[in-house]
Amino acid sequence: MIPPISGWPADDESRPVLIGLTGPIGCGKSTVAGLLGDIGGTVIDADDLAREATAPHSPALPEIRRRFGERVFDADGALDRQALATLVFSDADALAHLERIVHPRVRVLVEEAVERATRDRVPFVVIEAIKLVE
Repeated sequence: MIPPISGWPADDESRPVLIGLTGPIGCGKSTVAGLLGDIGGTVIDADDLAREATAPHSPALPEIRRRFGERVFDADGALDRQALATLVFSDADALAHLERIVHPRVRVLVEEAVERATRDRVPFVVIEAIKLVE
């Protein structure tokens, strides 16, 4: 067992070290992120934030509805993620459009989480995402 990291710098202007953890599905990102969280880091999962950004009543849904139509929503008006995935993963233009809708919202949520971690004085933040740069 690795002991937690402590000893945050005394400088009030210090910010946590940012670690980008990326790779394809099934490569072990979550396992590594969990280990880093166990030793004192804050883990931000971009997939979780994407679900938050597209949750019922979120501001992204009307734009998704305008672009992709009712076929990607269930009877209750919630986003049907499987239907949307089927559509966008077979159409590069549709995927790019969805990313233009969702990624800016996820970025804001990541920035908010990093700011919380900074206030909490954690030594490092791990951002786990399939795509970090795009």
